[in-house]
Amino acid sequence: MIEGASERLRPVLMASAARLGRVAAMALGSGVGSETQRPFALVVVGGMLTTLVIALGLLPIIYSYITPRRLTKPEEEDELIEVRP
Repeated sequence: MIEGASERLRPVLMASAARLGRVAAMALGSGVGSETQRPFALVVVGGMLTTLVIALGLLPIIYSYITPRRLTKPEEEDELIEVRP
């Protein structure tokens, strides 16, 4: 689980940083039309940060509670079923 989360860290951070860079101009702008773009941009930035926290922090924790401690391969499951009476 830790290995999978660490593999996903870089792609998720890079995608979030790219999107944040695009939306930051709208969120920080003060020119014409900024009174309509700023609230929308702030909602988008908040959603991106929330998604980042959920994807990298909360989901691995929930997954660790839901799944068994030792994951078995399909072949091992077949062997376990055959041994049982």
